[in-house]
Amino acid sequence: LIYQKMARDGVPVHFEKPGPTSKERQPPFRDAKLRDATREKIEKAMQCRYVVRSGIHIKSLIKYFAVPKGESDIRLVYDATANDLNDKVWVPSFWLPTVESLIRALDKNSWMADRDVAAMFLNFHLHRSARPFTGIDLSVLYDGEEIDDESKSWYHWDRNLMGFKSSPYNSVKMALVVEEIVKGDRHETRVSPLDGAELNPFQWKIVRLNLPGMKTYDPRSSWVCKMRDDGRPACDLFTFVDDERVVGPTEELTWQAGHVLAARQSYVGVSDAARKVREASQTAGAWAGAVVHIHSEHGVCVLTSEEKWTKLKDIIQKWLTRLNEGNTLLSHKELMSDRGFLVYVTRNYPAMIPYLKGFHLTIEMWRGGRDKEGWKLKAPAVCPSPPTHDEEVSVASEESLGSLAFDLGSDDGDFSVVSARSLESLDYTRGAARRPIVPGSIIIEPETEDDVALNHRLSRMEGRETIYAPVSGLTQAVPRLKSDLEALARLTNFEKPPLRVVYPTRVLQAYYGFVDAAGKGFGGTIAGVPVENFRREFVDPFQGDDQMSCRIGVWTADEEAESSNYKEFTNLVDTAYDEAKAGRLVDSELFIFTDNGVTESCFFRGSSTSPKLHENIIRLRLLEMNYRVKIHVIHVAGKRMIAQGTDGCSRGCLMEGVMAGKSMLSFVDLSTSATERCPGLLDWVREWTDRPSLQPLSPEGWFEEGHGIAGGAPDRHGVYIPHHCESNKLFLWSPPPAAADAAFEELLKSRQKRTDLFHVILVPRIMSPRWRRLFNKVVDFSFVVSPGPLFWPAPMFEKLWVGILLPHIPHRPWSLRRAPLLVGLGKDLRRVLETSPSAAGSRLRKLLALPARVASLPECVSCRVLHMPRSRHVPTEGHQGRGRESVAQRGGTGKDDVNGN
Repeated sequence: LIYQKMARDGVPVHFEKPGPTSKERQPPFRDAKLRDATREKIEKAMQCRYVVRSGIHIKSLIKYFAVPKGESDIRLVYDATANDLNDKVWVPSFWLPTVESLIRALDKNSWMADRDVAAMFLNFHLHRSARPFTGIDLSVLYDGEEIDDESKSWYHWDRNLMGFKSSPYNSVKMALVVEEIVKGDRHETRVSPLDGAELNPFQWKIVRLNLPGMKTYDPRSSWVCKMRDDGRPACDLFTFVDDERVVGPTEELTWQAGHVLAARQSYVGVSDAARKVREASQTAGAWAGAVVHIHSEHGVCVLTSEEKWTKLKDIIQKWLTRLNEGNTLLSHKELMSDRGFLVYVTRNYPAMIPYLKGFHLTIEMWRGGRDKEGWKLKAPAVCPSPPTHDEEVSVASEESLGSLAFDLGSDDGDFSVVSARSLESLDYTRGAARRPIVPGSIIIEPETEDDVALNHRLSRMEGRETIYAPVSGLTQAVPRLKSDLEALARLTNFEKPPLRVVYPTRVLQAYYGFVDAAGKGFGGTIAGVPVENFRREFVDPFQGDDQMSCRIGVWTADEEAESSNYKEFTNLVDTAYDEAKAGRLVDSELFIFTDNGVTESCFFRGSSTSPKLHENIIRLRLLEMNYRVKIHVIHVAGKRMIAQGTDGCSRGCLMEGVMAGKSMLSFVDLSTSATERCPGLLDWVREWTDRPSLQPLSPEGWFEEGHGIAGGAPDRHGVYIPHHCESNKLFLWSPPPAAADAAFEELLKSRQKRTDLFHVILVPRIMSPRWRRLFNKVVDFSFVVSPGPLFWPAPMFEKLWVGILLPHIPHRPWSLRRAPLLVGLGKDLRRVLETSPSAAGSRLRKLLALPARVASLPECVSCRVLHMPRSRHVPTEGHQGRGRESVAQRGGTGKDDVNGN
């Protein structure tokens, strides 16, 4: 019931500025055939009532034009930027599934089928607050044949139109709601008495967690998977905008799930494109940029399409030919375009990612401040005397990202330190009346990516020119570009795209290892856990029954002078190679832990700005390919390394931790959640949330309760309709670090559907590269708790990340994550956590009360409370009945907001 109003009237559109008033007429068609074809397309939309004339006062007109579709057809494009409508609205970001989401639901017996939503956006109504600004002029299509009154030639959109900024978010939101109805009651296990088909093939009973660190961990299976009552993976549905991928444990169940999907979508009025249906197969086609195949011999495999594989080889050969011909000045624009495609394709082949470094360095070479190999020179980053206004020019990196700090001016003249992520979310750049005071120092020779990002951000805020490409259009090729291209040519020397095995059918052992490098020495400990039903023929007599080996050594004089990052990473790579050469890593999975965060970050990204670290990345990727081993590099706290014993091992002490006989798995906390590791943490959260009975969501709750679903019942036609919890309910998410990415994907889906709920996230900082981006995308407010307080004591070792999602409010800024007030609150909370952690609860209690407080205030007052600049009047829906003019259409003012609340 909570979604019925949205299904009837459309998802509310968030206007930040008054709607456009441009009524520029549609230009005439010079080609009569093109005009007739356009007229036919629009008349079809009119017949389907996508475009209507309802009598409302049209405030603005948008343009439309035709583009070729095949040899004899056209596609109409409606441009909502032509009348600046897209510039007037704010749209939240949202998440779409990836191939990693898909393969979690697969095993070696799975099947896949594809369906498609017909006219995806046009299945859902456009909200009435936006309709007056989506008028289209049809007079040029008729030339007076049928329309003699100008006002009668103006129609407007009634459905989400392609080209409108809010359409993707609003349409995907409603598609997720429809998905709840499609999946039905997960406990329904009955079959039809007529044909024996399951009444709900999407049924499932439990969520199986098969996580590293568990004694029962099986590398051949996915880490998180919904399971049926019969022990097989459940049927599931993954939708990338309008491309639907149905998976199931058998061909028959997969077909049944696809049939139920189409039937229940049709029941709620969503069209199914039957002509695009692809039958169930274990070698399905491309979906979300990747191809997934199930092979009985190899397991679950990922590859790219043959078309993209051919294009990848052509790009590599093109640039290699130019370099062999002696061309070293290359087109910057062409390099940028090809690099984008290479990054897209190599997501399916991580071993190729390090060899894109030559492209990255060549593209940035024109900026200067680099040696002949393309690496950045060490140079002063800040110029004390800024250039004059006429001379101010900033060079911004295309890869600007990361966290950084700078001084942001406040009203009282003081400066506070905020992060680049916080700055990006502030509302200062959205046509505000006031702007922050930025200090006078200007970064002109960026030394790090953070400096480049800061330079770009300051340029935007001060209105200075930002240069993204060389004036000549050319950039100098770095020497390693040729060797990287030759390596890529060898890796792509296959006629067909190769398979990358994700879940192999044969994995002999899972290994866990810790490595550490001290000032003069290094050490490493490795232990193996056999996989059930497999027995390794090779047995190392040195290992003993516990299958643990250790590695100790000292650095040479030259190595000792290297940086700690180099020594830590080199020790990790050398330890892995020693184990592989001893025959222990073939057909295995290796989880190797280090207390050096740079090592984890470099390996996960597949690239480094340091030549020596980048070479280590390549060595580790080659090890994966040569020995068929899957490697995970994981950063842990230094104190965990000490307790585990490898820190002492690197210093020659062999009587600590695992060296003294303790179990290796006791130091591998990848499968336990924060609340399981420290029960006192739950009491702390209950205190500041004022919810004494609060419990963390179970893995089953991630997929149901965390979405606000509270049971359900069949309607009068027998279709199961989920019921939903009340607004402002709070859910606690405390997933194990190894499963956090799967949990956060479900949270992102829940957030898009229900913006009126509270969520609190607790997750230890382990394996953070897997889930950090999702965490930052979903939370409104976050902070870090260092080990030490009673609720997170020192034996927890790693820091605790806490995230809070607040309900949206009914007026600007809608999402409180955009409010500068939260930046100040975060600074205050960090200070309190450092001095008196127990006092942090009162600040967090005030934060949870903020949405209700701000929602009850007028917009102008709430903006002052949130430290935001005021905005002019924006269109609102009003509370009028259907068919009457809204406040925005009358041009008046009203108390009701654009959300219709």
